[in-house]
Amino acid sequence: MLHISIKQVVMCKFHAVFLTDNGNVWTCGHGLGGRLGHGDEKTILVPKKIDALTGQVCTGIAAGQDHTVVLCKNGNVFTFGLNKYHQMGHHRPAAQYLTPKLLKKQLDVCIPRCPFQLFLLLELGKERETWKYLKTLLKVVTDIQTSQSDNEDMLVHPKLNKTEEIFSKTGGDARKTLSLNRVFSRPKTSNQVCQLCGQCSTYRGDVEPVVRTPLKEPDTPQIKEQLDKCQQEKDELEKQCKKLMNSIGAAANAREKQELEIRHLKNELGKFREEKDLAIQRCEATCTNKLTKIHQEADFAVHKAQERLAEVEKDRQDLLRLQSLHKLTWIPDKIVSRCMNTKCRAPFSQTRRRHHCRCCGRVFCSGCSSQLSPLEQLGYSDPVRMCNQCFALLDETFVEVGCTENDT
Repeated sequence: MLHISIKQVVMCKFHAVFLTDNGNVWTCGHGLGGRLGHGDEKTILVPKKIDALTGQVCTGIAAGQDHTVVLCKNGNVFTFGLNKYHQMGHHRPAAQYLTPKLLKKQLDVCIPRCPFQLFLLLELGKERETWKYLKTLLKVVTDIQTSQSDNEDMLVHPKLNKTEEIFSKTGGDARKTLSLNRVFSRPKTSNQVCQLCGQCSTYRGDVEPVVRTPLKEPDTPQIKEQLDKCQQEKDELEKQCKKLMNSIGAAANAREKQELEIRHLKNELGKFREEKDLAIQRCEATCTNKLTKIHQEADFAVHKAQERLAEVEKDRQDLLRLQSLHKLTWIPDKIVSRCMNTKCRAPFSQTRRRHHCRCCGRVFCSGCSSQLSPLEQLGYSDPVRMCNQCFALLDETFVEVGCTENDT
C-alpha cells in the first residue's frame, strides 16, 4: 500500500481493515468466514483492495472478530463475514457472506456517520431483540412527536429545512425519520465534540447531527431481563476470553521453554556428534597403527622363520653331502683278527674283545676306541664310541698314546 493515504484503520483479532482517502477499503489477515470480503476464505498477508466495493465511496469502517461493516457516502452499508449471531442485520440471514452485501434498511433511521456511532450500531446488531427494541422505541418517539408537532422548542440542524421538504414528498416513513432526527439531534458548532466518542471535534457539513440526550432504559421487564442476560453472557465471555488469554500466554511461555530446551538439546547433540566423530577417528587411527605394527611383526617373524628354514635346509644339504662323501663302512667282526690301529695291532681273543668305531666303522680294541662323543651329522645325538683317530679329527687337543691296557 505504498503511496496511498490511509484515513482510518481498524485492527481486530484475526484481520485488519484500512480505509483510504479516496474511499477504497483494503483488508488483510485470516479470511475464515469471508471476513476479508474477497469472495473466499484464504489468508492474505499483504493488504488487498476489495473489488466488490468498486464504484462505492466509503467513508467509515468497523469490524468485529468475525465480520466487517463498511459505510458509504450515499448512506449504504455493506457487511460481510460470519453471521453466527445474525450480526449482519439482513432479513434472511445466511451463515456467512464471502463478499460485501448491501444492508437493506430495516429501520427508518439515519445511518450514523460518526465512527463510534457506527461501532454502536455494529454491536447492537448482534442480537435481533435489540433491533426490535430500537424499532419499538422509534414508534414511541414518532407518536410523541406527532402529538406535539405544534411545539417548536426543539433545536434542529439548519440543513433540516431542506430535508423536511424532501421528506414531506416521500410520505410517513420520511416523517418518522425526521422525528427521530429532531429527538436525537441538535446543531453542532465547530468547538463541540461528539457526546458518544468524545473525539470528533471538527465540524463537517455533511455529517449527521449527534445524539443530544442519552437513551433512557426501557421499562419493559422482558427487555430488562434480556439486557441482564446479555450482560451476564458478556461477562462470562470476558471471563472465558481472559482464561483463554492466560492459557495462550502459558502455552506461549511453555513453547518458548520447549524451544530453548530443543535448542540446548540440539547443541548438546551437535557436541556429542563431534565427540563421536573424534572418537571414531581416534579409534580408526589406533586400530590402523596397531594393525600396521602387527603386520610388521608378522612380516619380521615370517622373515626370521624363512631364514631359519633356509639355514636348516642348508644344514640338511651339508649333512647329505657329508654322508655322500664319507659313507660309513661297517667292517664285520669275523674278518678282523687284530686291532686296526696301526700303533696297536693287538690280536683279539676271548679277553680282548672287538669294538666298532661309530664314525669310521672299523674294529678296534677297547683301548683304541675308549673316546665318547655325539655325532649329530650321522644321526647320533648322544655320545657314542669313537676311535682315537676319528676323535682326534674332532678335538685337536687330543693326543693319542700307546695302548697298554688289556681287555678283560
